[in-house]
Amino acid sequence: MARIIFSRFSIRKTALRLLLPLLLFCTSNAAIAAMTKPTVTVDGPVVTLGDVLLDAGAAQNHVIAAAPQPGKSMTLSRFDIDRAMANAGLSEGLDDSRGYVTISRRGKKVPPEILEARIMDKIAQNGGPDRLKIRLTGLRSPLYIAPQADLGDIEIENLSHDERSGRFTATIAIAQENGVWNRTTLSGLAEPVRLVPVLVRALSDDDIISRSDIDWIELPERRINRTMILESADLIGLSPTRTVRAGTPLRMSEVQKPVLVEKGAFVTMQVRHGGLMLSATGKAMQDGALGDFIRLINTSTNRTIEAQVAGLGVVNVLSHVTLSANQ
Repeated sequence: MARIIFSRFSIRKTALRLLLPLLLFCTSNAAIAAMTKPTVTVDGPVVTLGDVLLDAGAAQNHVIAAAPQPGKSMTLSRFDIDRAMANAGLSEGLDDSRGYVTISRRGKKVPPEILEARIMDKIAQNGGPDRLKIRLTGLRSPLYIAPQADLGDIEIENLSHDERSGRFTATIAIAQENGVWNRTTLSGLAEPVRLVPVLVRALSDDDIISRSDIDWIELPERRINRTMILESADLIGLSPTRTVRAGTPLRMSEVQKPVLVEKGAFVTMQVRHGGLMLSATGKAMQDGALGDFIRLINTSTNRTIEAQVAGLGVVNVLSHVTLSANQ
Protein backbone atom coordinates (compact mmCIF):
# COMPACT_ATOMS: atom_id res chain seq x y z
CA MET A 1 0.00 0.00 0.00
CA ALA A 2 2.82 2.43 0.84
CA ARG A 3 4.52 1.65 -2.44
CA ILE A 4 1.36 2.56 -4.40
CA ILE A 5 1.07 5.91 -2.65
CA PHE A 6 4.69 6.62 -3.41
CA SER A 7 4.12 5.78 -7.05
CA ARG A 8 1.17 8.20 -7.33
CA PHE A 9 3.21 10.92 -5.68
CA SER A 10 6.05 10.31 -8.12
CA ILE A 11 3.66 10.57 -11.04
CA ARG A 12 2.30 13.90 -9.79
CA LYS A 13 5.78 15.24 -9.20
CA THR A 14 6.89 14.21 -12.66
CA ALA A 15 3.83 15.82 -14.29
CA LEU A 16 4.32 19.04 -12.39
CA ARG A 17 7.98 19.12 -13.42
CA LEU A 18 6.95 18.75 -17.07
CA LEU A 19 4.13 21.33 -16.97
CA LEU A 20 5.91 24.04 -14.98
CA PRO A 21 8.13 25.33 -17.79
CA LEU A 22 5.11 25.51 -20.09
CA LEU A 23 3.11 27.41 -17.47
CA LEU A 24 5.99 29.78 -16.85
CA PHE A 25 6.43 30.31 -20.59
CA CYS A 26 2.75 31.18 -21.10
CA THR A 27 2.62 33.38 -18.03
CA SER A 28 5.79 35.18 -19.05
CA ASN A 29 4.59 35.84 -22.59
CA ALA A 30 1.16 36.94 -21.39
CA ALA A 31 2.75 39.36 -18.96
CA ILE A 32 5.06 40.74 -21.61
CA ALA A 33 2.16 41.05 -24.08
CA ALA A 34 0.18 43.02 -21.54
CA MET A 35 3.07 45.49 -21.33
CA THR A 36 2.42 46.73 -24.87
CA LYS A 37 0.61 50.07 -25.10
CA PRO A 38 -2.71 49.91 -26.96
CA THR A 39 -1.90 53.02 -29.00
CA VAL A 40 1.41 54.76 -29.57
CA THR A 41 1.98 58.40 -30.58
CA VAL A 42 5.49 59.79 -30.90
CA ASP A 43 6.91 63.27 -31.42
CA GLY A 44 10.46 62.54 -32.52
CA PRO A 45 12.10 60.91 -35.53
CA VAL A 46 12.48 57.41 -33.97
CA VAL A 47 10.36 54.82 -32.15
CA THR A 48 11.88 53.32 -29.00
CA LEU A 49 10.98 50.45 -26.69
CA GLY A 50 9.94 53.08 -24.15
CA ASP A 51 7.35 54.32 -26.65
CA VAL A 52 5.87 50.85 -27.20
CA LEU A 53 6.14 49.15 -23.78
CA LEU A 54 4.58 50.30 -20.54
CA ASP A 55 7.80 49.54 -18.69
CA ALA A 56 10.92 48.99 -20.77
CA GLY A 57 13.25 49.66 -17.86
CA ALA A 58 16.81 50.49 -18.81
CA ALA A 59 16.02 49.63 -22.45
CA GLN A 60 13.48 52.43 -22.87
CA ASN A 61 15.75 54.41 -25.23
CA HIS A 62 16.56 51.44 -27.44
CA VAL A 63 15.50 52.34 -31.00
CA ILE A 64 13.13 49.96 -32.78
CA ALA A 65 12.66 51.85 -36.07
CA ALA A 66 12.50 55.27 -37.69
CA ALA A 67 9.24 57.08 -36.93
CA PRO A 68 6.80 57.89 -39.75
CA GLN A 69 6.70 61.36 -41.25
CA PRO A 70 4.85 64.01 -39.14
CA GLY A 71 1.11 63.52 -39.41
CA LYS A 72 1.51 59.97 -40.74
CA SER A 73 1.18 56.45 -39.27
CA MET A 74 2.95 53.13 -39.64
CA THR A 75 2.77 49.65 -38.12
CA LEU A 76 5.33 47.62 -36.21
CA SER A 77 4.89 43.88 -36.12
CA ARG A 78 5.25 41.99 -32.85
CA PHE A 79 8.23 40.31 -34.43
CA ASP A 80 9.96 43.73 -34.84
CA ILE A 81 9.32 44.56 -31.20
CA ASP A 82 10.42 41.10 -30.04
CA ARG A 83 13.67 41.39 -32.00
CA ALA A 84 14.36 44.84 -30.57
CA MET A 85 13.75 43.52 -27.04
CA ALA A 86 16.17 40.69 -27.66
CA ASN A 87 18.81 43.11 -29.00
CA ALA A 88 18.30 45.26 -25.91
CA GLY A 89 19.03 42.26 -23.68
CA LEU A 90 15.50 41.64 -22.45
CA SER A 91 15.14 37.92 -21.76
CA GLU A 92 11.48 37.67 -22.69
CA GLY A 93 9.92 38.63 -26.02
CA LEU A 94 6.48 39.01 -27.51
CA ASP A 95 4.38 36.46 -29.29
CA ASP A 96 4.57 37.65 -32.90
CA SER A 97 1.29 35.90 -33.70
CA ARG A 98 -0.55 38.56 -31.68
CA GLY A 99 -0.50 41.09 -34.60
CA TYR A 100 1.07 44.55 -34.76
CA VAL A 101 1.21 47.96 -33.09
CA THR A 102 0.17 51.17 -34.89
CA ILE A 103 2.57 54.07 -34.49
CA SER A 104 1.34 57.63 -35.17
CA ARG A 105 3.48 60.74 -35.22
CA ARG A 106 2.24 64.15 -34.20
CA GLY A 107 2.49 66.88 -36.79
CA LYS A 108 1.56 70.49 -37.49
CA LYS A 109 -0.50 70.95 -40.63
CA VAL A 110 0.94 73.25 -43.27
CA PRO A 111 -1.83 75.63 -44.46
CA PRO A 112 -2.22 75.57 -48.27
CA GLU A 113 -2.02 79.38 -48.18
CA ILE A 114 1.59 79.11 -46.99
CA LEU A 115 2.50 76.85 -49.90
CA GLU A 116 0.70 79.12 -52.39
CA ALA A 117 2.53 82.20 -51.07
CA ARG A 118 5.91 80.45 -51.31
CA ILE A 119 5.22 79.38 -54.90
CA MET A 120 4.03 82.87 -55.88
CA ASP A 121 7.18 84.44 -54.39
CA LYS A 122 9.37 81.95 -56.25
CA ILE A 123 7.68 82.66 -59.58
CA ALA A 124 8.14 86.41 -59.02
CA GLN A 125 11.85 85.87 -58.18
CA ASN A 126 12.21 84.05 -61.49
CA GLY A 127 10.84 87.06 -63.39
CA GLY A 128 7.18 86.08 -63.51
CA PRO A 129 4.13 88.22 -62.59
CA ASP A 130 4.11 89.41 -58.99
CA ARG A 131 0.34 89.03 -58.57
CA LEU A 132 -0.89 85.51 -59.17
CA LYS A 133 -3.72 83.25 -58.09
CA ILE A 134 -2.28 79.85 -57.16
CA ARG A 135 -4.40 76.72 -57.31
CA LEU A 136 -2.81 73.48 -56.11
CA THR A 137 -3.98 70.43 -58.06
CA GLY A 138 -1.41 67.83 -56.96
CA LEU A 139 -1.99 68.04 -53.20
CA ARG A 140 -4.05 64.95 -52.38
CA SER A 141 -3.55 65.13 -48.61
CA PRO A 142 -2.30 67.83 -46.20
CA LEU A 143 1.41 68.27 -45.57
CA TYR A 144 2.72 68.24 -42.00
CA ILE A 145 5.83 69.41 -40.21
CA ALA A 146 7.11 68.46 -36.78
CA PRO A 147 5.23 70.27 -33.96
CA GLN A 148 8.35 72.16 -32.93
CA ALA A 149 9.32 73.10 -36.51
CA ASP A 150 8.86 76.58 -37.96
CA LEU A 151 6.51 77.17 -40.89
CA GLY A 152 9.23 79.41 -42.26
CA ASP A 153 11.41 76.35 -42.80
CA ILE A 154 9.71 75.57 -46.11
CA GLU A 155 11.56 76.02 -49.39
CA ILE A 156 10.59 75.73 -53.04
CA GLU A 157 12.96 73.74 -55.22
CA ASN A 158 13.01 72.84 -58.93
CA LEU A 159 10.14 75.15 -59.92
CA SER A 160 8.94 74.86 -63.50
CA HIS A 161 6.32 77.40 -64.63
CA ASP A 162 4.75 77.80 -68.08
CA GLU A 163 3.55 81.42 -68.26
CA ARG A 164 1.36 80.75 -71.28
CA SER A 165 -0.71 77.96 -69.73
CA GLY A 166 -0.05 78.91 -66.12
CA ARG A 167 0.79 75.34 -65.16
CA PHE A 168 3.65 74.64 -62.76
CA THR A 169 5.39 71.85 -60.89
CA ALA A 170 7.54 72.40 -57.82
CA THR A 171 9.37 70.44 -55.16
CA ILE A 172 8.38 71.44 -51.63
CA ALA A 173 11.25 70.94 -49.15
CA ILE A 174 10.23 70.91 -45.48
CA ALA A 175 12.90 70.92 -42.77
CA GLN A 176 12.59 68.24 -40.09
CA GLU A 177 14.84 67.19 -37.22
CA ASN A 178 18.58 66.61 -37.41
CA GLY A 179 18.98 68.47 -40.69
CA VAL A 180 16.64 66.11 -42.57
CA TRP A 181 14.47 67.58 -45.34
CA ASN A 182 11.26 65.96 -46.56
CA ARG A 183 10.48 66.64 -50.20
CA THR A 184 7.15 66.46 -51.99
CA THR A 185 6.35 67.33 -55.60
CA LEU A 186 3.31 69.53 -56.16
CA SER A 187 1.60 70.76 -59.32
CA GLY A 188 -1.02 73.36 -60.01
CA LEU A 189 -2.08 76.46 -61.89
CA ALA A 190 -0.66 79.98 -61.44
CA GLU A 191 -2.84 82.57 -63.17
CA PRO A 192 -2.09 86.32 -63.42
CA VAL A 193 -4.78 88.28 -61.60
CA ARG A 194 -5.83 91.92 -61.28
CA LEU A 195 -7.63 93.78 -58.54
CA VAL A 196 -11.14 94.72 -59.66
CA PRO A 197 -13.59 97.01 -57.81
CA VAL A 198 -16.87 95.47 -56.60
CA LEU A 199 -19.70 96.59 -54.34
CA VAL A 200 -19.67 95.62 -50.68
CA ARG A 201 -23.50 95.51 -50.59
CA ALA A 202 -26.35 95.16 -53.03
CA LEU A 203 -27.46 98.51 -54.51
CA SER A 204 -30.47 99.48 -56.59
CA ASP A 205 -31.00 102.16 -59.23
CA ASP A 206 -32.06 104.58 -56.48
CA ASP A 207 -28.63 104.44 -54.82
CA ILE A 208 -25.55 106.48 -55.58
CA ILE A 209 -22.22 104.66 -55.28
CA SER A 210 -19.76 106.17 -52.80
CA ARG A 211 -16.19 105.22 -51.93
CA SER A 212 -17.38 103.29 -48.84
CA ASP A 213 -19.51 101.08 -51.09
CA ILE A 214 -16.45 99.73 -52.94
CA ASP A 215 -14.23 96.75 -52.17
CA TRP A 216 -11.64 94.91 -54.27
CA ILE A 217 -11.31 91.30 -55.40
CA GLU A 218 -8.70 89.42 -57.40
CA LEU A 219 -9.90 88.32 -60.82
CA PRO A 220 -7.93 86.19 -63.33
CA GLU A 221 -6.88 88.36 -66.24
CA ARG A 222 -8.37 85.87 -68.69
CA ARG A 223 -11.82 86.80 -67.34
CA ILE A 224 -11.33 90.55 -67.80
CA ASN A 225 -12.69 92.23 -70.94
CA ARG A 226 -13.05 95.76 -72.29
CA THR A 227 -16.59 96.19 -70.96
CA MET A 228 -15.57 95.69 -67.31
CA ILE A 229 -15.02 98.57 -64.89
CA LEU A 230 -11.49 98.37 -63.50
CA GLU A 231 -11.13 101.67 -61.60
CA SER A 232 -13.09 102.87 -58.57
CA ALA A 233 -13.22 106.38 -60.05
CA ASP A 234 -15.45 105.00 -62.79
CA LEU A 235 -18.02 103.90 -60.16
CA ILE A 236 -18.10 106.69 -57.57
CA GLY A 237 -21.04 109.03 -58.07
CA LEU A 238 -22.89 106.66 -60.42
CA SER A 239 -26.01 104.56 -59.87
CA PRO A 240 -26.70 100.97 -60.97
CA THR A 241 -29.10 100.63 -63.89
CA ARG A 242 -30.70 97.79 -61.94
CA THR A 243 -30.15 96.04 -58.62
CA VAL A 244 -26.67 94.51 -58.54
CA ARG A 245 -25.19 91.99 -56.11
CA ALA A 246 -22.27 92.52 -53.81
CA GLY A 247 -18.88 91.09 -54.78
CA THR A 248 -19.65 90.98 -58.53
CA PRO A 249 -17.52 92.85 -61.09
CA LEU A 250 -19.54 95.52 -62.91
CA ARG A 251 -19.72 96.39 -66.58
CA MET A 252 -20.05 99.91 -67.92
CA SER A 253 -23.56 99.15 -69.16
CA GLU A 254 -24.64 98.35 -65.58
CA VAL A 255 -24.06 101.86 -64.18
CA GLN A 256 -25.24 105.31 -65.12
CA LYS A 257 -25.23 108.84 -63.86
CA PRO A 258 -27.90 109.14 -61.17
CA VAL A 259 -31.12 110.75 -62.35
CA LEU A 260 -31.42 114.06 -60.50
CA VAL A 261 -34.37 115.36 -62.50
CA GLU A 262 -37.18 113.01 -63.49
CA LYS A 263 -39.46 113.52 -66.46
CA GLY A 264 -42.65 115.29 -65.43
CA ALA A 265 -41.19 116.59 -62.14
CA PHE A 266 -41.29 120.26 -61.17
CA VAL A 267 -37.82 121.70 -60.74
CA THR A 268 -36.17 124.96 -59.79
CA MET A 269 -34.81 126.82 -62.81
CA GLN A 270 -32.15 129.36 -61.97
CA VAL A 271 -30.24 131.87 -64.08
CA ARG A 272 -27.53 134.35 -63.15
CA HIS A 273 -28.25 137.84 -64.51
CA GLY A 274 -25.48 140.25 -63.68
CA GLY A 275 -25.00 140.04 -59.95
CA LEU A 276 -28.46 138.59 -59.40
CA MET A 277 -29.64 134.99 -59.27
CA LEU A 278 -33.16 134.66 -60.65
CA SER A 279 -35.28 131.55 -60.30
CA ALA A 280 -38.54 130.14 -61.51
CA THR A 281 -40.40 126.85 -61.64
CA GLY A 282 -40.28 124.55 -64.60
CA LYS A 283 -41.55 121.14 -65.57
CA ALA A 284 -39.04 118.61 -66.89
CA MET A 285 -39.83 117.04 -70.24
CA GLN A 286 -37.18 114.31 -69.85
CA ASP A 287 -34.93 112.66 -67.27
CA GLY A 288 -31.60 114.26 -66.57
CA ALA A 289 -28.38 113.38 -64.72
CA LEU A 290 -25.75 115.78 -63.42
CA GLY A 291 -24.40 117.85 -66.33
CA ASP A 292 -27.07 116.71 -68.81
CA PHE A 293 -28.92 119.29 -70.92
CA ILE A 294 -32.68 118.67 -70.85
CA ARG A 295 -35.80 120.41 -72.14
CA LEU A 296 -38.28 121.98 -69.71
CA ILE A 297 -41.48 124.02 -69.82
CA ASN A 298 -41.33 127.34 -68.02
CA THR A 299 -44.58 127.30 -66.05
CA SER A 300 -44.64 131.14 -66.01
CA THR A 301 -44.31 131.67 -69.77
CA ASN A 302 -45.40 128.25 -70.99
CA ARG A 303 -42.32 128.32 -73.22
CA THR A 304 -39.95 125.39 -73.80
CA ILE A 305 -36.36 126.06 -72.75
CA GLU A 306 -33.16 124.06 -72.38
CA ALA A 307 -31.15 123.90 -69.16
CA GLN A 308 -28.30 121.97 -67.60
CA VAL A 309 -28.93 119.74 -64.57
CA ALA A 310 -27.02 121.21 -61.60
CA GLY A 311 -28.33 119.12 -58.72
CA LEU A 312 -31.30 117.27 -57.33
CA GLY A 313 -34.34 119.10 -58.76
CA VAL A 314 -32.21 122.09 -59.87
CA VAL A 315 -31.21 123.22 -63.37
CA ASN A 316 -29.14 126.14 -64.66
CA VAL A 317 -30.61 128.15 -67.50
CA LEU A 318 -28.51 130.10 -70.00
CA SER A 319 -28.22 133.74 -68.99
CA HIS A 320 -29.95 135.15 -72.08
CA VAL A 321 -33.15 133.16 -71.51
CA THR A 322 -36.10 135.01 -69.96
CA LEU A 323 -37.67 133.18 -67.02
CA SER A 324 -40.58 135.48 -66.20
CA ALA A 325 -43.41 136.68 -68.41
CA ASN A 326 -42.88 140.17 -66.91
CA GLN A 327 -39.24 140.36 -67.93
